[in-house]
Amino acid sequence: MRSICAVLAPLVVVGLFSSAAEADVTRAWQAAKDNLPAAAFPAIAAFDVAAIVKLPAFNKVLDVLQNENHEVKEVLGLFKSTCNLDVTTSVDGFVIAGDPAGRDDDIMVFVQLKIDRAKTSNCIETLLKTVEKKQQVDVKQDGMFSVVSVGKETGYFAWVAPNVVAFALDPENKSRVEGFLSTKGFAKGPVGALLGKLDPKAVAFGAIKTAKPIDRDLPVTSAYGNAVLNGTTVSATVVGTATDAGTAAKFADGLKQELAKMAKRDRTPAVAKKILNAISIAASNTDITIKGSVATGDLLEAMLEMTKKTAEPPPQAP
Repeated sequence: MRSICAVLAPLVVVGLFSSAAEADVTRAWQAAKDNLPAAAFPAIAAFDVAAIVKLPAFNKVLDVLQNENHEVKEVLGLFKSTCNLDVTTSVDGFVIAGDPAGRDDDIMVFVQLKIDRAKTSNCIETLLKTVEKKQQVDVKQDGMFSVVSVGKETGYFAWVAPNVVAFALDPENKSRVEGFLSTKGFAKGPVGALLGKLDPKAVAFGAIKTAKPIDRDLPVTSAYGNAVLNGTTVSATVVGTATDAGTAAKFADGLKQELAKMAKRDRTPAVAKKILNAISIAASNTDITIKGSVATGDLLEAMLEMTKKTAEPPPQAP
């Protein structure tokens, strides 16, 4: 299923670095809530892609993505050459739900598209036939599923709304995909109580609720957050809940000290120091609140700094 997943990868990767002035991932968000079961998905996150092309930094961000991941560059190019389609303007947004402690195939993705099922299916078939010249490629419709076959491998992609397609990271297991859809129990699951704290109109938002601390270095059992774009400034708030007030205070103090150290290091780029100094952290009872605002231009510059390769020093004379 490597070929099929490679086709879909850019839809997700581009979205991870996206922002939108007028966020619209609401149909994918509603489809996820209407379909997912209660128990299997203690974590969910949504990302908006819709208006990223309007931001001044978009082309530079896309260039970085393509330079860092040649597979993304190749697939984006294939979409244009075979389907006359620009992925970055064909995806409204996506939702990812999963279990951090689960398996890779315990992850479901809901992608909200600007194009319909027929055009999407035709594009995928044309693209795969271009890539897989030595294997039989077939895309057919079976009820709610677009069934994509490459050789002996078959993936199942469910249309849960006219322009929202859902799939598991392991799309070959049809019964598993079906088991994750049409259950309408998600709001009653562990993370359900946090859904009301999320802003579906935000650029990105998400929540997680677990029975035990997420990680030894992250002693919280639940968290939620929203990122909102105002002009060219992104403001984010994340609230995590620790097991007790003492743990919350200790974690907040430790995190503040670590960020302060990073901001004072000589090797930390100036733009990164600016971002770090704009982050505030506070503990109140068992809650830890992290807030920060950053200009999208500064965020881009910081990302570019991180991708720069450190030049090797000239060889020393013997």
